[in-house]
Amino acid sequence: MFWAFVIGNINNGSLEKIVANAMQNSPYCLILTRGFSWIKKQMKNLMPELSNMRFSNPCEFCEMIFCQQNSEKYIQFLNSKKTI
Repeated sequence: MFWAFVIGNINNGSLEKIVANAMQNSPYCLILTRGFSWIKKQMKNLMPELSNMRFSNPCEFCEMIFCQQNSEKYIQFLNSKKTI
C-alpha cells in the first residue's frame, strides 16, 4: 500500500476544499501540524533504523516512510496517534 497525497485539484475545486481535504488526510495532516522531525522521533520504536538515517530533503524521508515495505509500520504509528 502506498499513501496518496492527492488532496484536490485547483482546476476542479476550491482552495477551501483542498485545505479541508488536506486536514482530513492523516499522513499529510500529521506532517503539516507536527513536522518531519517529530514523526521521525515518534517512529523510532517501529523503525529503529530511522534514528541513524540522515535525509537531505523531506522527499527522501517520505519515500522511506511511505514505501511499500514500511507503509504498515506507518499505519501502526497513525493508529497509535489517533488522539492527535
